[in-house]
Amino acid sequence: MPAPKKTRTGFLDLPGEIRNYIYGYCFRPGNDLSLATAKAQLRPKPIKSIKLCETLVSDDHHPTSSKKSAGGQALIQPRLLGKYIRIHGTHTNWKTSLHALLLVNKGIYTEVLPLFYAATTIHTASPTRLSNFFTHIPPGAAAWVRKLELTYTTYGHAHNAHLAHFRTKHFARWTELCRQAAKLMVGLEALRVWVHVTASPLHLNLRERWVAPLLQFRRLTVPNANRKDGAGGHGTQNALLKHVKVELSSAFTHPFKWAHPGPETACFELHRLFGEAIARAMLGWSEKDAMVEWDEAWEETYKEWQHFLNFKVMY
Repeated sequence: MPAPKKTRTGFLDLPGEIRNYIYGYCFRPGNDLSLATAKAQLRPKPIKSIKLCETLVSDDHHPTSSKKSAGGQALIQPRLLGKYIRIHGTHTNWKTSLHALLLVNKGIYTEVLPLFYAATTIHTASPTRLSNFFTHIPPGAAAWVRKLELTYTTYGHAHNAHLAHFRTKHFARWTELCRQAAKLMVGLEALRVWVHVTASPLHLNLRERWVAPLLQFRRLTVPNANRKDGAGGHGTQNALLKHVKVELSSAFTHPFKWAHPGPETACFELHRLFGEAIARAMLGWSEKDAMVEWDEAWEETYKEWQHFLNFKVMY
């Protein structure tokens, strides 16, 4: 009798639990997608201080060993893009790219696409680039994004009246972007924003014009059954966005600006507390409840520096 033919088991023939286990190795949380140029500064640089050598005060100085203490090791495996041809540009090296898994067949593409967007953190500092991202991704894919990081720089004070319309366009563009992101990214779980304020004079108030674009994300934190999400369905009563962090900086937080530790400590602490107040307002808190810690620090802890910092308008 002829031997029975052996059937080959394909990847899609495996149980869904095993396929998800394999996908977990390929799409672990931690992938970053930066919608910016190569030289763009998406995160603030750490403060670098000058290290001074200590003067020897005794003759019996014995130098210590130059060996460094054993610490944790970090393994960095770059994903090579491949060869670069001047005419055609950069060619992706599919052997080291996770995107190759999306192009195997339609079945794997359908299963992998939500996992790919859910495991990727989106970074951007440009409203135009993020808007283009929403335009070119598959319909409904923005709802699978779980983490978003924004670098938001406000428009400076217009010294000339004929330049004021540029500031108006800047705030309008950022407001439009944040409204679009809040409407499409209905599955967003974590949001982090770096805000650099260039307004002059600087007032830390939730009613300031440059705060308004960020408050568009209240759409994701305040449940509304009558509101429709980006996929066409009605909004749920359980908001997913519960982790919001805002880090605020300005010319007052520039390193080595202050010669006295008093106003320096007050300035940095008030900036930190106001960033937390913005985050609470984005999570749906009322203005009074969101600003309670900042008001307490301003009126009590750092009251002696009010006339010097002038972060709050005195009516």
